[in-house]
Amino acid sequence: VGSSQAGLKFRGPAGTPRAPDPALVAEAIRYCEAYLDQVHHPAEDVLYRQLVETGKMARRFAATLWAQHAEMERLTADLCRLWNNTTATGGPTPAALETLARYVMANWDHMRHEETIVFPWVEQAMSQEDWNAVMDQMTPPEDPLDRNDQGYPRLVAALASAGACHPGDASTDGKAG
Repeated sequence: VGSSQAGLKFRGPAGTPRAPDPALVAEAIRYCEAYLDQVHHPAEDVLYRQLVETGKMARRFAATLWAQHAEMERLTADLCRLWNNTTATGGPTPAALETLARYVMANWDHMRHEETIVFPWVEQAMSQEDWNAVMDQMTPPEDPLDRNDQGYPRLVAALASAGACHPGDASTDGKAG
C-alpha cells in the first residue's frame, strides 16, 4: 500500500509489499505526539529563539522552522484522528494512508533540512554562552526510544529489525535513496 502523491510504500521484512501494521502505526503516532510534538520540537524552538535574540539567526528563517514544527503538530493531530478510526473501519482508510504518507515525508524532509543545513550552521554560530543560555531555559529532552522505553515495544522492535532505516532507503521502498 502506498501513496501516489508522496511515493511512500510499505514493505515487509522480505521486501514484499504489504499494508502497514495499524497497531505499529498507532504506537508510532503516540510516540510522535508525546515526544516530537511535546518535547523535541519545543526544545529546538528554544534554541532557535536564542539565535534570533542574539542576532545570529534571521527571525524569518526561524519562523520557517517554527512553522514546520506547528505544521507537523497539526499533521500529527490529523493523523491521530484518522488512524484512531482504523479499528472502527476495519483498517486504514485511503485518507488515513494519504495523511500518513504526507506526515512521514514532511518529517523526513524537515529532519533532512535540519541535519544537513540548520544543525551544522548552528554548531558554528553558537558560542558557549549561547549554549549555556539555552540549557538554562530547558531540561535536555530525553528520547524514550534512547532509554528503551517499554511504552513503545512494537516501534522499538520495528526500528531494530529495519536497521532504523528512513523513507527512501532501500529497505523502505525498494529503491536506493
